[in-house]
Amino acid sequence: MTDFLYNTQEIKWGREGSEKVLTVRGLSTQDLTIAIRTHKDSLTKAFQMAEGRLENNSDLSEFGLELMEQFPGLVAQLIALATDKPNRAGEIERLPAPVQLRLMLAVYELTIEDTGGLQDFLQQVFAILDRIKATTHSLNSRPKPAMEANTGT
Repeated sequence: MTDFLYNTQEIKWGREGSEKVLTVRGLSTQDLTIAIRTHKDSLTKAFQMAEGRLENNSDLSEFGLELMEQFPGLVAQLIALATDKPNRAGEIERLPAPVQLRLMLAVYELTIEDTGGLQDFLQQVFAILDRIKATTHSLNSRPKPAMEANTGT
C-alpha cells in the first residue's frame, strides 16, 4: 500500500557534520482540530489574512514572516504537528527564523498546494471551526444537574 503514503519533505540546516533535519508532512484534519482547539482565535485570524492575499499570488515568504511575527505559538504548533512532534512546539518556536520559515513553507506546500489549493483548504478549516462551535454551544447549553440538598442527617 505504498501508494497511500503521504508526501514528506526534509528541511536541513546547520553546518556539515552537525547538520540537523526535520521531516514535515501536510497537516491532517486531526492536526487542524488540535490547532483549532489550542489556537482558535489566532488560527481564525491567520486564515482570514490568508484568504485574499495568497489567492492573488502574494509573496508567500512575506506572508509567512507576518504569521511568524503575529502568531509565533500557532506557527510553532502547526510545524510541530507536521513533524509528528506535537509536544515540541516550544523547541520549534526557538529555532532560527529562517529555519522556521522553510519548515512553514514546506508544510504549506504539502498541505495546500498538493491537495487542491487554498480555497478548498480554507473551506475545510471553516467547516471544522463551525462543527467545533456547534459542539461547544451544545455542551454549554445543556442544563446542569441539580445538586441534592444536604440535609445533614
